[in-house]
Amino acid sequence: MPYNIPRMKSIQRLHQIQVHDEMPSSFVVVDLETTGLNPRSDKIVEIAILTVENGEVVDVFDTLVNPGIMIPFAASRVNNITDDMVRGEPPFESLIPKILALLDGKIVTGYNVTFDIGFLDQAFYDIGLIIDEMPFFDVLDIVRRKIPYGRTPNHKLETMKHFFGIQMVSHRAGDDCRITVEVLKKVL
Repeated sequence: MPYNIPRMKSIQRLHQIQVHDEMPSSFVVVDLETTGLNPRSDKIVEIAILTVENGEVVDVFDTLVNPGIMIPFAASRVNNITDDMVRGEPPFESLIPKILALLDGKIVTGYNVTFDIGFLDQAFYDIGLIIDEMPFFDVLDIVRRKIPYGRTPNHKLETMKHFFGIQMVSHRAGDDCRITVEVLKKVL
């Protein structure tokens, strides 16, 4: 019988903050594209971090990442990222100083951001990095509170994009970060 061995967390305290009717004055929006859905076996192929001050994007970090493994066709079909595109890109480990500088002391958000935080947590853990605390809020949670089921068929980012008439491309990390900011503005 296989043993279920719990893994340690690299993010020691994940602290969810509540956002009700007003956007925080300063935060970062994170989105990842990955080779699959499991942070333990799949890898990051793209990361975007947008810094938002007073409702405006003031800094953008957006890069492809060499995952060190082949990208499955199913993942490429969703995010349009191929093995050829990531071949000469940096591995995640080399991006850590930049990522930490952007996240340090900031509130982290995204759309279904716990998915992205789970991948970051695993990637940090894999290299032995410990993060003391990460405050976050999830735009998906706010959307679910503000837009009852029935007004839209679901609460996916793509659906909210259409619901709010946001004319942007989806399913790439930087684009999804920008859409998330716009959805947050509209829903609040």
